[in-house]
Amino acid sequence: MIKALKKKSEFGFNLFTLVSGTALAQVLSLAINPLLARFYAPQEFGLFTLYLSITAVCQIFATLRYEFAIVQPKKDEDAFALVVLSTTLCFFISFFMLCFVSIFKEGIASFLGSENLIGFIYLVPLSIFVYGCSESLNNWNSRKKDFSQIAKVKIIRSIGINFSQLGLKTILSKGGLIIGQIFGDFLSLLVLIKKNYKKYLSYLKDLNFSKITFNAKMYSNLAKYSIFGSLANAISLHLPIFILGKYFDTVIVGYFGLAWRVLSVPSSFLHRALSRVLMQKISVVRYDSIYKIYKITFLLFFILCVLIIPFTICVYFFGTEIFVFIFGETWRKAGSIASYLVLSVAIQFVVSPFSIVLGFSENVKILTIWQILNLLTLLLTFYFCYDKDIWTFLKYFISHVFFSYSIYFYLIISGIKNLAK
Repeated sequence: MIKALKKKSEFGFNLFTLVSGTALAQVLSLAINPLLARFYAPQEFGLFTLYLSITAVCQIFATLRYEFAIVQPKKDEDAFALVVLSTTLCFFISFFMLCFVSIFKEGIASFLGSENLIGFIYLVPLSIFVYGCSESLNNWNSRKKDFSQIAKVKIIRSIGINFSQLGLKTILSKGGLIIGQIFGDFLSLLVLIKKNYKKYLSYLKDLNFSKITFNAKMYSNLAKYSIFGSLANAISLHLPIFILGKYFDTVIVGYFGLAWRVLSVPSSFLHRALSRVLMQKISVVRYDSIYKIYKITFLLFFILCVLIIPFTICVYFFGTEIFVFIFGETWRKAGSIASYLVLSVAIQFVVSPFSIVLGFSENVKILTIWQILNLLTLLLTFYFCYDKDIWTFLKYFISHVFFSYSIYFYLIISGIKNLAK
């Protein structure tokens, strides 16, 4: 069956491979989450959520976005030059971040409203370095269509994160969720390196500095434009966490974090896998037929809508009861928050996978403008509700998501035609 699928549709087979790996990884996380929720208090989840949000924003600088250019060159030599460029930049940027957080750790923790972060802020640069290297090597695997390796790494990463988080609870009084996350990420990076290190060495022999600088200039738009838009987008995605941590408390952040973590499972199954395969597919067919890109986009959009609607209805009406049953009475409020959040998660689920269309150099300016405007309007939205209760806060937030992502999808469809230029 799998061989027949591969023969009939390479795109479908690649997507099936990645989604299968992601599904296994997420099933493991789903099975472990109820245990983690009973082992760790909401305050611990709040600290963990804040840490993940900080690293997610800082990750934008990890490689100056050059990792996204790795699939684009026609020659493998140029693509590998971008891999070396990305990982080298990642090392120096992570070192700079280490110096920065060492000096301003108290100020950062105070600004985010959590003094408990001070003991873990030093780990952010390590998370950035591991992320940047992993993404560079994963995009190289995408270019080589080695999607089975990417799927394998996802499973190993999930095993490393979840079981280490469980085990560390018996050893550490706090921070077990954070340390476990870093362990799983680092383990997956080691697997990526081990699999192809001989091939990497063979490419390094033919690499020279001029080739690296040539490709750095060739794809400099990613650093010039994409990085600012991506930073704005990352801040937009995690701004609710920062606002809740600053003006509410870590317990509320913990409730919000667990709700978001659980609701993100459907997108985790498909989003990154679909985006990665789409990026590789578009890189090939854009030179042949833009119609094929339109066809794939609308077909997948319809499928995603069909998939997310039952999930949304179920959580909207029964979210509180589901959370109490699975995670315990302590997390009742997280279930109530999930009943609201599922509406914003639904529209992001059906739109976000196609954002890769605006990630190509022809559309990067359009993407940057939307991302910056999205952040500015979100800041304005929170200005009117940061001092309200959590439920009013959520209503304002969800309304903004519906408005901004509707515009986002329109820009994605409009941007497809630019790929033919």
